[in-house]
This record gives sequence, C-alpha cells and structure tokens, in this order.
Amino acid sequence: MTNTPTRLFKRQKEAWDYLHDGETTEIAYWWWAGWGKSLLGSLWLATQIAEKPGSTWGIGRSELKKIKLSTFITFKNTLKEVGFEDGSYKYDDQKSIMTFTNGCMVVLMDLNENPSDPNFDRLGSTEYTGFFIDEAQEVSGKAKQIVTSRLRNLTGKTYFYSKDKKESEQWIIQNGKGILHYNEPLNEYQVVMWIQSKPKLLLTLNPGRNFVYTDFYKPWKNKTLLSHRRFIQSLPTDNPFLPKAYIENLKNLDKVSRERLLYGNFEYSDDEALLFSIDDISATFRKNDKVDLDKNYITCDAARQGRDSTVICIWQGLHIKKIIEIRKSSLTEQARLIETFIGEYNVGINNVIVDEVWVWWGLVDLLGCKWFIANQAPIQPYAAKLLTYKKRNYQNLKTQSFFYLQKYLPQVSIYPDCQYKEKIIEEALFIRQIDMDNDNKIKLESKKDTKEKLGRSPDYMDAISFRMYWLIKDHHDGTVSEEDIINQKSEEEINQDQLLKFLTDDEEKKEDILDIDVYY
Repeated sequence: MTNTPTRLFKRQKEAWDYLHDGETTEIAYWWWAGWGKSLLGSLWLATQIAEKPGSTWGIGRSELKKIKLSTFITFKNTLKEVGFEDGSYKYDDQKSIMTFTNGCMVVLMDLNENPSDPNFDRLGSTEYTGFFIDEAQEVSGKAKQIVTSRLRNLTGKTYFYSKDKKESEQWIIQNGKGILHYNEPLNEYQVVMWIQSKPKLLLTLNPGRNFVYTDFYKPWKNKTLLSHRRFIQSLPTDNPFLPKAYIENLKNLDKVSRERLLYGNFEYSDDEALLFSIDDISATFRKNDKVDLDKNYITCDAARQGRDSTVICIWQGLHIKKIIEIRKSSLTEQARLIETFIGEYNVGINNVIVDEVWVWWGLVDLLGCKWFIANQAPIQPYAAKLLTYKKRNYQNLKTQSFFYLQKYLPQVSIYPDCQYKEKIIEEALFIRQIDMDNDNKIKLESKKDTKEKLGRSPDYMDAISFRMYWLIKDHHDGTVSEEDIINQKSEEEINQDQLLKFLTDDEEKKEDILDIDVYY
C-alpha cells in the first residue's frame, strides 16, 4: 500500500487507504466546509501518475468550465508539490487532455447530461485506470454508470529510466525482476515491470438528491452498503486545521444550514426547488383524533404486473388510515382488493381514484371509479372560463396536485407506525420544481428523472398526491365573485353580458363597474 501523506487528517487517511486496497472500487468522500474538496482527489491522482507510468486517468465534473476554474487548478498545484516539474507534462486545452513524459494521460471530462449525447459517447473508447468525479452530487446516475463502465482492471506499467544501459541492467539484478527495453525516440533505456492495478472511482461530494444519496449515503446509514463501496463522512469537527471560531460560526447558522454543514445531516437540503422539507414531511406521521369519518377516500397508484409496486392509500378526511403495497398482482386481484376496502371502510365509488397509466383504464372500468390522468391539463376554476387571469398555470394535473399537497401538508396526517415511513420521506425529498426562473408553466421534474435519481418509482408520494384531486375540485365550485371581476386584468377581453349576470342586482353598482376601463 502507498504510504499515506502526513498532510491528510484522519478521515482523509481513511479514504486514502480505501483508494489503495485490493477490494474497494468506489469511494464516496463527503466533506463539507473547509479545506477544499478536490485536494484528496488531486493528491491521489498525482501520486498514482508518479507510480504507474503509462496509465490513464480522468477528472470529471458537471461542467468542464468548473473543472478548469477549480479542480484543475488544485490538481496542477498538487503536481508541483508531489515533484512534477513544468516540463514533465503538456496540456492540450482544446482536447482537455494532459500527457505526461512517463506515458500517463489525464482526461478532463464534462459529465453534464447533453441531449445531443445522451450516452456520453464523448467519453470515447478510452479505458481508465481510475477516475475522480468532483462535486458528484451535481452529476447524474447515468453519467456515473458510464464512467464506471470505462474503468478496467488493467495491467499497468512501471519503468526505470536511464541513459546508461549498465545502470538499467544493474537495476534488474538488484531488484530481481524487469525487462530491459530501449526507447529509441527518447534515446534511453527502460526497465519494464507489469503490476496489476485495481480500477478505482473516487467521488467527492456534498449532500444531494441523486445516486450519492441512494447508492451511498442511505445504504451506509442503514448498514447495507455494497461490499465494493465505501462512504466516508467528514465533518468540520474532524478537521484539526479549522479554527474554533469557524465551528462557532457554523453553530449560529439557520437550522437547515447548521444540520447540513455542522452535523452532516444528509436529509436537510438548501435546494429551493424542493417542494417538501424533512421536518414538514416527518411531522405528518402522527395520530389524528379529529378526522372526518364520514368522508373516506381510496387513492391508488397502480403498477403493471412485475413493474414497480401498486400502492393503495385509505383516507379518513385528510388522514391516511392505512397504506397497502402490492407487488406483481393482476388487474383482477387489485380490483378485488380495492372492492374489499370500499366495503370495509364504507367508501363511495366517487371517492375512489386510480391513476390512468398503461392498461389501468381496465382497472377503472372494473371498479367504476374516477381515474387520475397525470398529464391532463390542470383543473381550472370556473371563473377562468370568463376571467383568464384566474387560470392556473401548472404544466398538468400531477403538478397541480403536488403543489396542493405542499399547501395542505400541515393538515395531512399518516398513521405514526406506518411501515413505509422511510420510503415516503425519501420520495418526498426528491420531488422538486424545475425551470423556476422561467415565466412559462409551473413544472415538476419528470417522473423518469426522479425515478433515475431515486433508484425507483415514487409510488407512495404519487398515491398520496391523488387525494388532492377532490380538494382541487371543491375549490373550483363554479362561481365567479364580484371581486374577481373587478380584478380582471385590463388586457383581457370579456363579454360584458356574461359578466353582468354574476353581479349584484344593485343597478347603481352595475353602473360603477361598467365605467371601469377593463370592460369593452
């Protein structure tokens, strides 16, 4: 094993050992505040390049620009510290490739998802001895998988260089191994030695809602991490070089920042695009003795046999009384089970909803219930028929339902001993809005993207969100208030006769309203 640099502190040394053992192939190292995230990766690459001439390495990040402005600068400084002179390597900025005089190569790689290159063909056919992904929380699971597929358990070369043939021959005698080779272009002798090299992937990261959470942090927390993976959590208090005043400043941060930066709580996020916080979703798991027992509902996120899971939620008002998960069940089996719950909990058929997907029109037909069409246009207030500024600007019904769930979450409760609590919380923390700076429709991240990051379909949160269907319908009751009409935007064209029939019979007030410029 390569000697551990003395400059590393305890947690970094732990990662260093895994980078040089014969078993681990993927190391996720999480450090937060202080002392640069790219240092460990840069030091590892620099020493490996010195020890394994002829090997190929990669540095990846979500954007190539970020590598060049941050990670690459640290790497070049580390090369000098390790002993590489300026003339020992060349850098081609156009190709983003470093080539070393000992035959090594380092490729800088943009790992951002690109619609024109969905399979990351830009990685080419290059096989890597090791790869360093910095800020891995910004990279997709697919990018990580493609990189991993390019790692090879290669047989690397090490060399002894000399202009003197006798010196090279003497090295072979002293070490008892190696083959003498004359490199004519360089006019030097080389002693070639083959060493088996275990491929390694190093990830340095901050908390994020992608594969670093599902593949590393969560299994590490649950003690189910795969044997070839390691997750190392390094907190500010683990760094002996940080001043005490820095730690005190972290203690004075807001709760979310303090949990993440000081205590290393991966569940907290500062991502403003997330619809639900860990505190809010956790608070729903409680007893609720004030439920409306006369308003029972059933929501069902159905799955095709052998795909995902069918999740059924039984509601009393806004309280989830029971959740059932069914795997690999037929259409008729699911219909029969839902019919049983309809009778057991006295649920009206109009208070049963199943998502419309794949063949599940058949399930809706068997039950005679409502269906939830995720990509359907959002439900609009009756007022929107006449007052277009009242129109809801959601991308679809699913988006509308999740935003309603966000609004009414404090009123929603789930039985506290729910066996699916962990899965529900996990799914909730992956529901996020996209294109927030765009003035167009309000959008959520697609289910496909959420599923890729989460590692499974968010079936529980989907089933829970369906309950909002009736709230949305109740709020759009087919009336238009006088206030709505007065607030109508000036650029809207409205039929005056249609508006007047919604107004008061007070003739004087009608005249006042008709004097407003918004009416044509």
